[in-house]
Amino acid sequence: MILIKKGQLNKMVVSASQNKTLSTPVYLFSFQHIMSGEKTTFYPLNITSGTTERYDEFQFIESSNNIGYSGSTPITAFTYEGQYYYGVYENVSTATTNPSQSYNKVCEGRAIVIDLNDAPVYDQYISSNENNTNFIFVGGQINNGILTQNDYFIITEDDEYLIQQ
Repeated sequence: MILIKKGQLNKMVVSASQNKTLSTPVYLFSFQHIMSGEKTTFYPLNITSGTTERYDEFQFIESSNNIGYSGSTPITAFTYEGQYYYGVYENVSTATTNPSQSYNKVCEGRAIVIDLNDAPVYDQYISSNENNTNFIFVGGQINNGILTQNDYFIITEDDEYLIQQ
């Protein structure tokens, strides 16, 4: 699975060269969001170009602000967070970004896009009484040596039981 982080330089490693049929291809990446079906296609910068036959490493910048290039590194945008299907296609040139006009599909898989700048979706509670921590067990209790199902009990630091029925 490929991990893509929004708003950052991303590097991807895939086994494209292993399945290529062209001598010096350029690789088109096509991503389709699983839920919406929205597609994103682009040619990332191949930073291992010809140095390995087993894998290829690519890089691009994900940014919703602008699309184009930063030097030789392409900038692209993913509208949605979440999971994507991806396909890598070999081409003779970068003339088309349509996968159906590509020469051959060399690999496919899944990717996930995350935004590390999103605030967490939980509320944190820190007790003001950290010296007297209590533990709550739900779903069973020891009552005169018998465990019952619908009650709960609280064990304090001093191993005292507070029973609620």
